[in-house]
Order: sequence, then C-alpha cells, then structure tokens
Amino acid sequence: MADRQEQSKKAAKERGEITAVEGRGTTENRNLAALHSVTFATGNVERTFQMPRPKDAVEVSVQKLHVVRFVELPECPICLAPKPTSAEHVPPESMGGGVITRSCERCNNEFGSRIEPHLLDWYEHAVRASFRGDAVPGKRVGPRMLVREASDGRVGLIFDRGKYDEAITEIFDGGEFEMIYSPPDPGRVQVGLLKSAYLAACAVLGEVLRTERAEAVREELQTALSAPRNQPLKTGPIARQLRAHRTYRPARRGEVSLVVEQADDGFKFFVSLAEVLVVDWPLDPIQMMSVPRSALGSISAP
Repeated sequence: MADRQEQSKKAAKERGEITAVEGRGTTENRNLAALHSVTFATGNVERTFQMPRPKDAVEVSVQKLHVVRFVELPECPICLAPKPTSAEHVPPESMGGGVITRSCERCNNEFGSRIEPHLLDWYEHAVRASFRGDAVPGKRVGPRMLVREASDGRVGLIFDRGKYDEAITEIFDGGEFEMIYSPPDPGRVQVGLLKSAYLAACAVLGEVLRTERAEAVREELQTALSAPRNQPLKTGPIARQLRAHRTYRPARRGEVSLVVEQADDGFKFFVSLAEVLVVDWPLDPIQMMSVPRSALGSISAP
C-alpha cells in the first residue's frame, strides 16, 4: 500500500463515450464493487477498464468449512458492553456485507466514521484528489475517484459521483493539468480488516473469547479509535501482520465463513467476508487433523 501522503502527477483528459458499466449501482452484477468495470470508447478504439490487480499477487484457493449468517452475542465483541443493539455489517455494507452480529452503538459508529471509509477506498481502489491547471487559479478539490486499469496498462480515473466543482471541467478543458491525490491510510485499512475478520471469527465461534490473543485484538481495535483523525494510524502487531486477499467476485451478502487452505506445511485458516475478501484467521490458532471431504465449496482469491 502507498504511504498516506499527497502525491502529484501530470495528467490529460481524453474524450469519449462510456458504453458499458458493471458493478454496484448498475443493473449488471450489482453485488460487485462500484464500477467493477467500465467500457470506454474513443473513436474506433474501445477499452474496458477494470479494478486493478496486484502484479505480484499470490493466488489462494480455500475450502469452506463452516458458514455463518447471523449470531446474536450477549455483549459487544469489541468493548464488551452488555446487550449490544447496533447491527454490524461484516464486511461493511458498502463492500457487500450483511448483518452478521451486533455491537454497541459507539463502536459501530466510530469505526464507521474513522476507519471503514479507508477500508472501502482500499477495496475499491479509490483516491481523494484535487486539481490544478492554467485555466483556473488555485487548487480545486474533486470528488472521490475510482482507479481502473485497461489490459494495455492505461489507467482511467472515474469520478464516484456526478456533481463536482465546475471549475474542474475548465481545468480539464485547458489541456495538461496536475492532479494531487491521497491514497487511503494503510494503518486504518489494516485495522478495518482486523475488525471485520475479528467479528467474523466471533460469529464463527458463537462467542466472544477471553483469551490473551482475543484481548490483544480488542486492545488494538479500541486504541485505533482514540488515535487523532488527521494523522496516519500506527497499528499494533496483529493488524500490521494481517493478510487479506480480494476475490473480485460478487458479494454473498449476509454470509461469513471459516475457510481453510491445505499447504505443504499444514492447514492455514482464514475467514471469508461475504466472499469478497479472504482474511487471515485473527484469533487463537485452530487445530485440525483433516479437512472434511464434505467442504461446502471453494474460493480462489489473488
């Protein structure tokens, strides 16, 4: 992930017509990420821009062992407050998640405002940008932008909403311009992944563990909420080491599952979050002698 800092690039606008869109907010594959792909025609050339995939990605193929759709827990899994009432989407609803359990209102709202916007930007390959050009004095702040990539390596930047400062159009029409952008904060992305993976693990187990590992996870999550909003978040060791894989598949809303990969050195356990993310199992190690032949299905994720 890129460091959270403003980065500047020279860019130019290319005129054309959008001929097809796939993803959330469309009639095609609505359970995919927003603008999972968009086809853009310029003259006689048509290119399809898709969510970028890491060049050094390692594919993970796992089997489902246990599927969970909702678990009522007697306390907030994060702060242990009794009788939680706030519906928790795992992963966040904006990423295709459904209600899996409940947390207290404070934990749900604070993560929703402080942490999960960064996780969504990471998942959807989005940046926050401003623009500067000769046609307009000063710098103009633009809307959230989705980064999409064509098979020839060309990168397209797509505004996430239709309304924005009209001066930005003047900057674009003025020829070459400068774009200053900030990627999501890597620390907040990792904590967002840890929160969703931890809630999924609690749902899979049907309880909130009191082990040393579980206490350490809760401490890292609560520490993140007290960090200053305007500074990069320093993560603890559990969040920092957590690995996550995108599947680029339509979301299975309202479902999390325990999944396993059989490797040469044994079994590796993960949680599947609505089948859009596969994340390391965040709690105490699971001991298992063999994988059932009756596994419910498989998922592949780079």
